[in-house]
Amino acid sequence: MKNSADTVNSVGTREVRPAGSGGVGDERRSAGRASSDVAATPPATAGPVPGDAAAPTPATAGPAPGDAATPTPATNGISPGALRRGPIPLHHQVYLELRAALDAGRWSAGDRLPTERELSESFGCSLITVRRALDELRRERRIERTPGRGTFVTAPRLERDLTALTSFTNEMRERGLDSQTRVVSATTAEASPEVAEALAVEPGAQIFVIERVRSVGGRPLLLEQVHLPTSRFPDLAGADLERGSLYELLARSYGARPVRGQETIEPVLPTAREAELLGQSPRRPALLIELVAYASDDAPVEYCRAIVHGDRARYRVDARGPRLDALQTGP
Repeated sequence: MKNSADTVNSVGTREVRPAGSGGVGDERRSAGRASSDVAATPPATAGPVPGDAAAPTPATAGPAPGDAATPTPATNGISPGALRRGPIPLHHQVYLELRAALDAGRWSAGDRLPTERELSESFGCSLITVRRALDELRRERRIERTPGRGTFVTAPRLERDLTALTSFTNEMRERGLDSQTRVVSATTAEASPEVAEALAVEPGAQIFVIERVRSVGGRPLLLEQVHLPTSRFPDLAGADLERGSLYELLARSYGARPVRGQETIEPVLPTAREAELLGQSPRRPALLIELVAYASDDAPVEYCRAIVHGDRARYRVDARGPRLDALQTGP
């Protein structure tokens, strides 16, 4: 993992267009093996000693393979289905039940789940079975387990499409999400060699640099640094950069609407300052997305460097055509 100021050898690259434009591991089982992943079977009760007056109590046999393990009555609003011994491990059955409950909205982001003991009693299984199920949800980042405090539901990650070039404001509005923008700084500076190459200007040329925190639902999603050539966008410093779309502003005031772009994406460790602005730990990975956007005259009009909160978003790419054929047939 690199620091966000560093580069890495393997970087994903994607050509984007504006929106609207043209194993499962094997399970080893042993018949004689005692497993913590098996629902507890009550011990058999012996009959009375001959001559005793008490009525005999019939022995309670354990369930035959494939029979349902009898769960303890549900608690905390959980209504689990019967756990069954069979090819699907019990811990995975518990995981599926809990995941379905999360998908159905039984718990909201920030809610605390029932304790391991309560879940164990509700499902009629061992504590180890519950812990393995919770570990699967934690690996998927559906929950967060904090020693001494409990298990909490995490907010779902926002899925974004890498193949669409659109403004953040418009994208969130179209999805019915409440977005906010906070300008951290807006100033002119001299273009570094990297920025100059991206914008096709001379090193040291004047550029306008806007740093903004983009949030959804009041929580930071990404920190972006937008670089624009002042030669093409004069007097931009006086514009309202917190409300409305920057792309709409460029199109309306300067006749330069971005129509295509090239993006690279790579994992990084944010700097301490970036982590503070995003509200995340500097030891947790983030995503670095770099974009060069082009206007209809094929001139670069924007270079954007965005650090995306590692726990708040994921990106989707729809692959089709020759690329899929190449993956299937090889070189």
